[in-house]
Amino acid sequence: MKIRYLSSVSLVLFLGMSGTSVAADSGLLGMLTSRLGISEQQAGGGINALMEMAKKQLSGTDYTRLLSSAPDLGTVANSVTTTPKSKDPSASWISTAGSMLGISNLNQLTQLTQTFSQYGLSADMIGKFVKTVLDYVQTTGGSDLTKMLAGALKF
Repeated sequence: MKIRYLSSVSLVLFLGMSGTSVAADSGLLGMLTSRLGISEQQAGGGINALMEMAKKQLSGTDYTRLLSSAPDLGTVANSVTTTPKSKDPSASWISTAGSMLGISNLNQLTQLTQTFSQYGLSADMIGKFVKTVLDYVQTTGGSDLTKMLAGALKF
């Protein structure tokens, strides 16, 4: 018993001195940075972009339920502190064309691609982000919330 206690204290002291964040390594942010090989700022920016899209698609009640069952989604997105690079003006014509043609999914995908680009993330990272976020929600909130979020994030 005494050895376990000392080991736990030693681990806490080591993590505290090394500057490692246990929460970041064990939650959604850690999943994204380790699986995708990206920075914490990029992960936060991507989560923020996905959550903005989900918020537009879900009812207020469903969105609140999602955040309460998968708290890293809101916490990480709200902790984004770095301003992304300036917007890529070449993507705006696609968004405009999609709106004129009544293709809202094209408009959403274009906006998402543009936001990811601002964080130095390529368009192919969107699918990887969505898969990782859905894996996280499945673990924390279960299959009902996963299906709900998947429906909100479909293109």
